[in-house]
Amino acid sequence: MAENEQQSAPEEKPAEEAPKITRRLAAKPGPAPVQPGLHLDGPRQQILGAIAARKVTDKDISAIWVFAPMLISIAGVIIGIAVMISELFRVLNDIVIGVMPASLLGAFALGFMIVIASLIVALIFFGLLTFNLVERQNQHFQREAQLRTGVVYYLRAAAGSAEKEATIAVEIATINSLHVQSMQDERPHSAIGWALALVLGSWVPVLNIILLLYLFNFLMKNLDSHDIRWSMFLQQTGSALMKLGHNTAPQVWYSKRLEQRSFILYVVLSIITLGLFAFYWWYILITDPNEHFRMQAYHEDRLAETITRI
Repeated sequence: MAENEQQSAPEEKPAEEAPKITRRLAAKPGPAPVQPGLHLDGPRQQILGAIAARKVTDKDISAIWVFAPMLISIAGVIIGIAVMISELFRVLNDIVIGVMPASLLGAFALGFMIVIASLIVALIFFGLLTFNLVERQNQHFQREAQLRTGVVYYLRAAAGSAEKEATIAVEIATINSLHVQSMQDERPHSAIGWALALVLGSWVPVLNIILLLYLFNFLMKNLDSHDIRWSMFLQQTGSALMKLGHNTAPQVWYSKRLEQRSFILYVVLSIITLGLFAFYWWYILITDPNEHFRMQAYHEDRLAETITRI
């Protein structure tokens, strides 16, 4: 029996291979059922590699991505209408006497083209924003999966014996449960697919509204449930580390929760404001993940400090 257990244990990652972890974020890791007593270097480097990868995955997106297309579309409409009106006033006397100047038709065509061009540019901006929002959520979830598996490896290795590991059995079981739930709920979405769907679907208003609501729903819902699981994971990690003798302050392992937002309320507000509230909705979809990343970075840095003291 002991021999079979030894054979089933995964081979520990050498310290020199650890930097490769940041290039494997696309892999879907499972729970880490390792044996106690392994050397700490491999798990430690996996954790540090996952933390270092946030420079690539957890991108801070500027709110300018919402305001720029708004300003472009508003400016385009104003300029386009101004072109039409200015020409209309210039040839008003000709119109009064029954002459329709060709320049007026040209001005109206030019003004209309300016309006359409500004709306297309604004739409492209929103398509790129959609790609960035979906892609960074995918990458963040994948990176954190690597972090969770690294923490479980580390905790079991740091225990050093079955008896010591028994003292943190609840924490390890909870982290593994959170990991399994995350892998089920945080499935990646196609960033390119959603960007194209939003741009192409905009020409069919009803379809565009349905796509936007679905996009907003899963971006909000995924982040909210992820934020809850992160908080629980952090608490369980801190509890296990303190039981293993790591000298850390308990408050380090408690993360502030993001503000909970109601999808139904946001839909109602969008309807009441004839769609204007949707711009604020876009803003929230940018800034809430930014805030989550900042809070998580603080606690990850404390985790890195804790595991490198040994």
